[in-house]
Amino acid sequence: MSKRWLSILAILLLTAACGGDDETSNNNDNNVNNTNNVNNSNNSNNVNNVNNVNNVNNVNNTNNIEPPGVERRPNGILVFPPVPLSCDDPGADQRIPFVFGSTDVVPVVEGDVVSGRVVYPGPVINTGSIAVRRPRVSVAGETTCSTDAECDYGFKCAAGGLPGAPRQCTQQTGVELLPGSAQTDFDPGLDEEKKQLVTVLIENTTSLVGRLPTASGSLFDDNGERDLFTNEDRASDPRFVYKESIKQFMVGLASVAKPTNTAVSVWWYGGDVPAQARPITNDDPGVLNDRYTNDLSLADSKIDEMPDPVPRPANLYQAIGKVIESDFGLDKYDDHEKFLFIFTDGVNEVYDEQYTYASTLQALQDENIHTFIVHLDSAIDPSLVRDLSTYYAGNTMCQDDVNCMGAQPCGDDSTCQNYESCRPVTVYGETDQDGTSQSSLSYCMPRYDATGRLGPVDRYADLACRTGGNYMYVTRPDDMRDWWRALPTTIDGQFSIGANFSVLDDPDIDPGFFRWSGVVLGLLGFGDLSQDFTADDVSDSRPVIRLGRVRN
Repeated sequence: MSKRWLSILAILLLTAACGGDDETSNNNDNNVNNTNNVNNSNNSNNVNNVNNVNNVNNVNNTNNIEPPGVERRPNGILVFPPVPLSCDDPGADQRIPFVFGSTDVVPVVEGDVVSGRVVYPGPVINTGSIAVRRPRVSVAGETTCSTDAECDYGFKCAAGGLPGAPRQCTQQTGVELLPGSAQTDFDPGLDEEKKQLVTVLIENTTSLVGRLPTASGSLFDDNGERDLFTNEDRASDPRFVYKESIKQFMVGLASVAKPTNTAVSVWWYGGDVPAQARPITNDDPGVLNDRYTNDLSLADSKIDEMPDPVPRPANLYQAIGKVIESDFGLDKYDDHEKFLFIFTDGVNEVYDEQYTYASTLQALQDENIHTFIVHLDSAIDPSLVRDLSTYYAGNTMCQDDVNCMGAQPCGDDSTCQNYESCRPVTVYGETDQDGTSQSSLSYCMPRYDATGRLGPVDRYADLACRTGGNYMYVTRPDDMRDWWRALPTTIDGQFSIGANFSVLDDPDIDPGFFRWSGVVLGLLGFGDLSQDFTADDVSDSRPVIRLGRVRN
C-alpha cells in the first residue's frame, strides 16, 4: 500500500466525532470508521432479505479470481440510499450501497484490477474504502423551522452546515462502519455465461401534467363545476423530466451492459381496470409474452413513443403483476438475474384485493426480482386534489358490480398506511345539482401535508428492501435525474457495507423516515473520490433512511 494511501486513511480514521450545537460545529467532522461496533456484523439477521441472494463471489484471496478483470482507474464514488440490515425491524444498522465509477464509463466490478490489486470484498473493499464527513440526520419532510422548540426530541433547528440551506430539524450522527460487512450485492458477471434481465416500468398518467382522472374530474363539486381540465398547481412533472431521466438511464445501461448477456423490456402503466400495463419494446401484436430485446439502444427511442399521459388512476401492484406474468416469470428466464426499475409519482390509487402489497411482494420474491423504486412526490396545491372512488371502492368496472368488494371501513388511523388517515370520503355529484357529500363510513385515505406531498411510503421502501433493491424518494422532478443516471452502474458494480447511524439508536426517536446528509469519500486507488448529499432551496440530494416499520 502506498504512503499516500496510508496517510489519507490515517487522517480520516483519526478525525474525531463531534457533538454540540449544530449551528456552531459546522467545521467539525464526524469520524465514521470507528471499528469497535461489531455487535451486528456477524448476525445472520443482518443479511436476511438484504442484497445477499446473489452474493456468491466474495472470495478471500486473489487466486480464486481467474483470470483477473480489466485494469480500471476509479474516477468517482456513487452512493445510494441506505437499506436496513433488517427489513423486519429497520434500525440504526443500515447497509450503505455504493459504486466506484471509472474512466472507462463502466463501473469497477469485483475482479477488476485497481492500482495493481484485484478488487473484491475483504482487504480491498472494506471499512477503509469509504468514509463520511459531517454526517447529519434530518426530518424527511419539507417543513422548515425557526427555533429548536419546533423540533422533536434531540433535533435542533439548523441549516445543516450548508450556507443558504433551509433550516430544518436535524441532528449530527456518528456513522460507524461494521468490520467484515463489505459485500458484492449482485453478480458482477465474471462468468461469461451470466444472463440478466432489466425491465423499466413507468407510470404515465395525467397526474404528471395536473389533470384528474376522468372518472373523478367529470363529477360536480358544490359549485356545480367539473374539473376535467389541466391545472399546473396539481401537476407533479409538467416538463416530463421523468422521460428525459429514464432515457438517460437507458443510455447508461447501453454503455455499461453487454447485449450478449443483457435483455431489456420497457413498460408504461396507468389505469384502474385489470392489466393496465403496456409494453413499448418488442411490441409485435402477435407476441403475447416475452417483450425483451438485446438491442439496448432501442429502448431509449421507444420511450418517446409512449402515448400522452392517460387520465386514469395508477395501479402499480397490478402493473407489476402483469410484467411478471408476461416477462420475468417465463420459465426460460429462471436462471437469469432480474432487475425491475420503477418510476411512480404517487401511491397505489386502486383498491384491488387480488393485487395487494403482500401478493406483489410474494411474486417479486418468488422470481428473485431486485426492485428499485424512484418515487416522485412533488409539491402541489392539496385543495385541488379530489378523493378517488377507485381508492376505496376498486376499479370503475368493479364499482358497477353488486358483488364487488371494496376496501373495509376503518376505525382509526392505526389500521392505515403511513401516508393515510382514517376519515369519511368526499363524494362528488353526478349532476350539477347534486353537490358533494360525505360517506357514512370512514376509510383509509391519502393525507396530504401543507405542501401537497404524501411523504415517503413505507411499503415501497419495504418492497425494495425485501427484494434486494432500493427506494429513492425525491420531492422535485429535477432531483431524480442523478439517481436515474447512476442506477445502471448498480447492476454489475454495486458493493455495500454495513454501518451504524448512532442517532437512530436513540430509543426516544420515533419510527419514521429521515434524510441523511454529509460528504462521502471513496478510497480506492488514487484520486479525489467524493459525493455530497446536501439540500438547498431548489434541490435536495439527501437520501431517505427508514427507522422502524413506519405506521400511523
